[in-house]
Amino acid sequence: MTCYLSYIKQELENAAILNIRSAIRLVGTSSWQESLLRAVCNLPLVQRAVQLGGQPLDHSVQHYAFNKGQQLLGQEVELLILDVSENYDSNSFSSALGALKGGGLLIVVGKINPLSFADKWMERALNELTVLSETESLPVVLPTEQKPIENSFSQQFEAIAKIEKVLIGHRKRPLVLTANRGRGKTSALGFAAANIMAKRSVRILVTAPAMASVEPLFKHALERLPEHAQYTKGKLTFEDASVQFVAPDELVSKRPECDLLFVDEAAAIPLPLLIQMVSHYHRAVFSTTVHGYEGCGRGFTLKFQSWLDSHRPGWKSCHLTQPIRWSECDPLEKWHYKTYLLDSELAAVGKDEVASNALVELDAESLFNCPIKLASCFALLVNAHYQTSPNDLMMILGDEKLSLFASFNGDVCIQCVLVVKEGEIPHSLITEIESGKRRPKGQLVASTMITQLALPQMAAETSYRIMRIAVHPDLQQQGFGSNAIRQIRLHYGNETLTTSFGATSELLAFWQKNGFRCVRIGTSRDHTSGCHSVIMINSVASWLSQATSMCADSLSYLYSTSLRTLPVEMVKQLPLPKSITPTPFRSRKLLDNYLLGSANYESIAPFLLSILLAEKVESEALPDCIIRKVFQQWSWQECANEFGVAGRKQMEVRFKQSLGKLLL
Repeated sequence: MTCYLSYIKQELENAAILNIRSAIRLVGTSSWQESLLRAVCNLPLVQRAVQLGGQPLDHSVQHYAFNKGQQLLGQEVELLILDVSENYDSNSFSSALGALKGGGLLIVVGKINPLSFADKWMERALNELTVLSETESLPVVLPTEQKPIENSFSQQFEAIAKIEKVLIGHRKRPLVLTANRGRGKTSALGFAAANIMAKRSVRILVTAPAMASVEPLFKHALERLPEHAQYTKGKLTFEDASVQFVAPDELVSKRPECDLLFVDEAAAIPLPLLIQMVSHYHRAVFSTTVHGYEGCGRGFTLKFQSWLDSHRPGWKSCHLTQPIRWSECDPLEKWHYKTYLLDSELAAVGKDEVASNALVELDAESLFNCPIKLASCFALLVNAHYQTSPNDLMMILGDEKLSLFASFNGDVCIQCVLVVKEGEIPHSLITEIESGKRRPKGQLVASTMITQLALPQMAAETSYRIMRIAVHPDLQQQGFGSNAIRQIRLHYGNETLTTSFGATSELLAFWQKNGFRCVRIGTSRDHTSGCHSVIMINSVASWLSQATSMCADSLSYLYSTSLRTLPVEMVKQLPLPKSITPTPFRSRKLLDNYLLGSANYESIAPFLLSILLAEKVESEALPDCIIRKVFQQWSWQECANEFGVAGRKQMEVRFKQSLGKLLL
């Protein structure tokens, strides 16, 4: 035992000198591993040890369940113990790994049972670490004679200065701050906030997909301010200055006043919301991770920065490459990126270079044996969708119900589609789902059809949910996505195809163009995307007309309640509710009186929706002010604010003009 402990001690000392993180895998009996781990925890260089997964070692080691590594965000540890003997979660592990500081050590214990190619992938990756075996001789470790490596903070100082300049410089010149994980972008926001608050009476708002991800911002700002600064959850105050967290949907809907806006992990916020933020707030900093689990960032840089080029030509950028928690030569970061394909980059491709866009189905075994092809597919998925994560890689390799279709131009993946098999739910399970006792994993659409639309027959049949569709950014807006949908339709014949996503006007138009019909729109915004989720279906089944009809009818109520803030562009794309009661002649006459000026709005309001539906007006033809006032029942003042007029009188003039033209 002594020789193993000496080896690990030497590894820690070398790691501290080089400011890197080491990693060791233990192979041996449980009792040998536990005894060695306890001894390691008592080494002087280990100030804090945490364990992820498995059974808790003892009270001196802080224990987290295998899927709770996100709770370590913003923290620092010297020893991270990963126990894979019972289960593992790649997203959770990636989060926890970010808390391991330079000079720290990762120790992996337990053996993964290789039931799938995902398990084999992880087992292969873990065996690339330094292995200490109870039954084999120790590997050689040589002491380093290098001097301690001091990290350079020059890039972070530059970023802090640029953040501060957003407040004092010209308006409408937002800053986009990008960085790989561990580069200190969130701490830079915190330091900048503290510098500004110490000099000015200023109100700073901070938004992000989750408040947990910006806790380090408040921590670093508080440390930099004098002692009488006060922090309560989500708000830091110093004299007359403050920095406060606001959720993205609340920020967009309520538009609270501020002098400066910070948007962290911007890649995980939908583009339409980002555009609303930068349009309203003329002094803003958008920060995002461009690798790792928080959000890929690469699709964000292409789309959002393209919009900024057109609408905010004076925008600034700053990219951080220097790590601040470990050295640039950190071997564990390289291993992590390689294991989860986080460093996979897309090569450029021109339309004229593409010889074929035919999709082929790739099985898990071929992807396991050809990591280059898998890396190309994953790079495209990461680029296309902010939620693509290490767990998605494991799902591609390990979920038997998931199919990956892709087409290549040489070794470059130009388009790919992830499809999940759903349905075939037995009657006994349907009954339990109906009663709320069960919510089976992997049955997103099928379960929703049972519980929210009372259509269990759909769940009993086979269906295929298109989970992701991605097209190479150089080939977008050229018909490749629609062509991929057509190929998937041909592959599955007359089987039902479904999809679910955070609804935007652009996405709704794409899926509608490809034959999908809306059957359900969520009544609350997703806490991550800030969008209402929508379910759309392409099917020849008879129940589809019932589902779409129920969806349309429900909207007459939802537009004035849960969907009051739904953008008018999306209201125009969704099906109109049917007129439930016939429109009496006197109601139509009353409308004429209103347009002539004799009747007031309150007299005609109870009948106006029925009149419009009876006229069979196409949703695309509905004027924006009628959608807001009649369908979503906004107040006159809310409408006036939306359309830039002084008050009810001017707003009602515009409303009457629009209504009269529509019903001529």
